[in-house]
Amino acid sequence: KAVDLAAGRTLVLYKTKGTVFCSEVYSTAYSFPMIDATFTDGPDGSPCVEVPLDGTVYELKSGKVIKWVPSAEGDLVRGLLASLKKNSAPVPLPMFPTHVQADGSLRIRL
Repeated sequence: KAVDLAAGRTLVLYKTKGTVFCSEVYSTAYSFPMIDATFTDGPDGSPCVEVPLDGTVYELKSGKVIKWVPSAEGDLVRGLLASLKKNSAPVPLPMFPTHVQADGSLRIRL
């Protein structure tokens, strides 16, 4: 879910496996809207999101890059995007700590 803040900033909230996470609104590889990301599990079972445009996978706990613009067999767009980023270092997704209060309200540390 995208959340617009009073200061004009937009963040994305994710709820998976009973935990709420918060990130910047755009991916770090190609500035794709994270609102369109899909949930997936990391190699250790940790909650992650995958960017549909380029296949980049971020761990939700830390924003760590699990896969950086991987090439996909038979997908010309992803192949092109992967070739453009092949010499670029992975950039983590900025994440913000969250806490759900006893009354159900959510606090985000910016």
